Amino acid sequence: MHHTRLSVAVLVTAALTFALLAIPAAPAGAVTTGCTAPTVAGAEIGMYPATPAAQSFLKIACTFTASALSSKFTVHDFQNVLYHQGEGRDVVTAQATPVGSSTVTLTAGSSIAIGSFANHALSGTGVPARAFIKVANTSTHVLTLNTPTVAAVAGDNATGPIPAGAILNIDNGTARSVADGVVKNTTTVTSAKANFKAGAVALGGDVGASISGTDIPDNATITSVTNATTVVISAAGTGSAVGDTGQILSIGATTDTTTARTANDATYQTGNKVTSVAAAFRGTSQGDIGMPVTGPGIAAGAVITAISGSVATLSGVVTVGTGGTHTITVGTKSVTAPANGQPFFNQAAQLDLNPALVAGSNKCSLNKPEGFSIEGMWMNPGSFDPNTVLLGIDFGAQPPNTAAIAQILLKTAVVAYAGYIIQRPTGDTTRPNIPHYDITFPNVPITLALCPASTAGVGLSASISATAASQSAIATGIGRPSSAQLRVTKPIPTTGSATYQAIVKSDDPNKPFSFTGSCVVGSTPLVGFNCGNG
Repeated sequence: MHHTRLSVAVLVTAALTFALLAIPAAPAGAVTTGCTAPTVAGAEIGMYPATPAAQSFLKIACTFTASALSSKFTVHDFQNVLYHQGEGRDVVTAQATPVGSSTVTLTAGSSIAIGSFANHALSGTGVPARAFIKVANTSTHVLTLNTPTVAAVAGDNATGPIPAGAILNIDNGTARSVADGVVKNTTTVTSAKANFKAGAVALGGDVGASISGTDIPDNATITSVTNATTVVISAAGTGSAVGDTGQILSIGATTDTTTARTANDATYQTGNKVTSVAAAFRGTSQGDIGMPVTGPGIAAGAVITAISGSVATLSGVVTVGTGGTHTITVGTKSVTAPANGQPFFNQAAQLDLNPALVAGSNKCSLNKPEGFSIEGMWMNPGSFDPNTVLLGIDFGAQPPNTAAIAQILLKTAVVAYAGYIIQRPTGDTTRPNIPHYDITFPNVPITLALCPASTAGVGLSASISATAASQSAIATGIGRPSSAQLRVTKPIPTTGSATYQAIVKSDDPNKPFSFTGSCVVGSTPLVGFNCGNG
């Protein structure tokens, strides 16, 4: 029987169970005391597709006895996985940029540290596809783009003009794409619009950056820069002797960059300095220089001007009168990040509901489980929902001393609760020295509506989408290339394979469990569910 009207107790329980795509409980008498191994009936960790450098979703599933459930758990995702990368900085135009012009004039307040943004992607109303900053003049507040604005097309924001007062977004890295590549059957590649720069990627140059295109071999990199229009790459192209023209080239798309994040361990120093270990500040051209920082006591419009270890120097004054530890947000979301409120996380469960609390449920004596599911929404840093408290209990507090790139918000008519996607640049106690991402639920009450003596067990599963609907709608060539996705696998060498692991672990020492899943990713992709049960 399906129940469409649930009591407060059911809504609390259903919305708060770390449960996530209904799976059958194990046979009577065979329900496990916790997730132990993929060979246990109804237990798995998998992703699909298990292909290098591909969008990929995650699924976990397990069965428990009711007494073994934990209200605190973490998914330590496969170490070959990246979640959305990129942070941005918003700037405002002082005047319109007409069609055919590549000059964008900003307001004076937008110009702080702007000189560090050469070859950074620019996005916003009227900005053409594959546009990036070629030259930035700090004294005149003028940006020169690599390509001019183009005539308007109805319904297309990537066509000109750029209006006055427009809010544009500058990406934090030098990854960019062009559509005029010429690839020969040699290691020489040319593009009139690419604005290639000598020097290492970390210093704002292109040497060492990835480069990809139809006639370019996998995992190719730029080994030297001849001039602004010509580079030498690590493997000969497969174009014609004279060169295949008009190819789309992605430059530096695999470069690791910082991402907009909310860190809750910040302390302030007198003047204009903020200290945060969790924020993992980076001072390279792919990092946080020029990016905004917001938080209590930080001057409006402040951006990072210098970084030394865990200390960031800001352009604006920091108030230190309040002292203590503060929550700060570094960067704004880039144009390719999921929009706030986008569903991307599915939770569901089977459990034996108590009719004393959930009117209309089966009698507990029948030992018969019911099922439900709920969708979780992506919330960007700076937009985390704080309304997750019920009866004095917080069901959505970000774990202390962490930097979260997204809040997973799950809402019902009665209460909201939250999990977090947390970057672990240097690993954690579960996986020391293995950088990865955690999906953490810090406080999920799960026993409020269970039959007290149920032996039916509880079936749990979770799935995380590879992309959000808002990302799928982003026009080609807008923003940092290959970042309009939520979860993606890293590239691997062109031969052989690599094995990766994910771990689901209870964070409650009184109800411990740990469940590991392995995945072999080959350089030659296999079509099928070779990593998980599908």
